[in-house]
Amino acid sequence: MKAWQFTTDAYLKPERRAAWREAMERLRLPVGDLPAEGAFHAQVSSLTSPMGVEFAVVASTPQEISGRNPDQPAAVWLAVLLEGEAILSDGVRDIPVAAGDIVYGPTGQTAGLRLTTRFKLLFITAPRLALDHRLLAPSALRIGHLAAGEGVNHVFSGLLRATAEALDELSSDQLRPVELALTEFLVACLAQDGDPAARGGAEGARAVQMRRVRQTIEILLAEPDLTLRRVADEDGVSP
Repeated sequence: MKAWQFTTDAYLKPERRAAWREAMERLRLPVGDLPAEGAFHAQVSSLTSPMGVEFAVVASTPQEISGRNPDQPAAVWLAVLLEGEAILSDGVRDIPVAAGDIVYGPTGQTAGLRLTTRFKLLFITAPRLALDHRLLAPSALRIGHLAAGEGVNHVFSGLLRATAEALDELSSDQLRPVELALTEFLVACLAQDGDPAARGGAEGARAVQMRRVRQTIEILLAEPDLTLRRVADEDGVSP
């Protein structure tokens, strides 16, 4: 399956805003304020991976993505700003977002992304079932911001930007390694950022151990003599 594409250029100017709202509804992205006057242009290219992770590159004149979509299933969303400037609001703070920065959060929590200039961003929606087993405390996930900067955030941002550049040339099956890397990078970035979904308290400690055991099983899964005792011994715990 190749990417689905949409552009407002295919519509007469008076029809473009309504057509864009319909396109965003298809992506289950709630659209806030759209400019009432002046030229309006927007386009999107979207592709869904085998695990149901949706990747959408959105480019547009200034607008706001905010509100709640009642049809949105339980998922985790994240976006990397490729071009332009934006402000992330979590209901308490307004956080400036620069090109390369990543913002994220769970569906169902109040959040708004106000794109203040002409922009381009990669928006990703991952079903909770595809991601929760990698998060150490999934119920604690909150709205957050990862500055591109250096270290693992910089590497993660680079991966997402490269994915956005190649999205139109990829098939859904070719996104498989990207979605696997996506979950690992997100967990690493959350841990570095101090997000409670990645660490914290007894729940975090238990989740760390569970994640380590799962990784051991994945590594050893092809071995015919794999047993519960073997996994326990590898991780230094009792069966």
